[in-house]
Amino acid sequence: MQRRSSDTTSPTRSSLIRKLAASAAISITAAVGVGALLPASPASAALPMYNPSTQLGAYPVPATEPSSSTQVLPQVDGAVGTPTQIAMTGNADVTRPQALGVMRYAGSSTSHVMTLNAIFSADTTWHFQRIGFTAVVNPSTNPQASLRLATPVYRIINYAFGGPECLTAQAVVPPATPVIDAPVTASTCVAPGQVGDTSQLWLVGSPGLKNAIFDLSTGTFTPSSAYQYYSPAVQRTFVGATPDYQHSVIENFDSLTLNSTNNDVTQTPVLSAEIFQPNGQGSTAGLHGQAEPSTDTSNSTWNLQVPASG
Repeated sequence: MQRRSSDTTSPTRSSLIRKLAASAAISITAAVGVGALLPASPASAALPMYNPSTQLGAYPVPATEPSSSTQVLPQVDGAVGTPTQIAMTGNADVTRPQALGVMRYAGSSTSHVMTLNAIFSADTTWHFQRIGFTAVVNPSTNPQASLRLATPVYRIINYAFGGPECLTAQAVVPPATPVIDAPVTASTCVAPGQVGDTSQLWLVGSPGLKNAIFDLSTGTFTPSSAYQYYSPAVQRTFVGATPDYQHSVIENFDSLTLNSTNNDVTQTPVLSAEIFQPNGQGSTAGLHGQAEPSTDTSNSTWNLQVPASG
């Protein structure tokens, strides 16, 4: 297996990131605490922002694995969550549940991302670090109106091979060529604000949980909230009917910006496991279009859970 390289110093890549920053109007801000439903705060209102609907903080990745948190998805910007498995919702062999993990072949320094047996191990243990939020269109919001779902943005970090590696969407390309079936790897975490850092940022839509509604016309949060419902193709039957972090859809921030209009999460490729391996075991991870025949609930929704021993 070969990993498609991501040259973070190439002129093409640098130009892409500049275009991305301009089109998304990303504001890299100082540390701002944003609660579970992302209420407006005097601290955030006082910060200069290019676009108040996207706020991303410049938070460093911990060099060693943290152990103090009790939350799967932290509710404060900059915080890192508890050790978590990203378990595939379904596979044919129920006796061998699968979880997203990292693997290195002998002599390789690259970590490949694929499904592995969901046992307690560093290979299948991840931490979510909250970076900020972005306002998105989802089935609960009207793209013609000014209201958007304010969804948190995370890094997803693994410490299996000593230092931190961040889940990364490879092969980010210009808007003329949508990112579909793009490979996903675990790569060296990029410092905030550097070329390539937004390819390591992710959104999580858990249909049993809610986020606040953000009003683009006023640049403020409303008292209302809506379910984190991202994909009619794979989540429709679970909206409001599934607990906590089950049947979650995971999307890449770069991919969201380049593949959709108005940051529409229903148009964005989702993190999926390839279906070609028996029982979904050892399946390579990638970004798949939501309308593709290979994208379904079993391989494209994930249960975020505390790792089980065994």
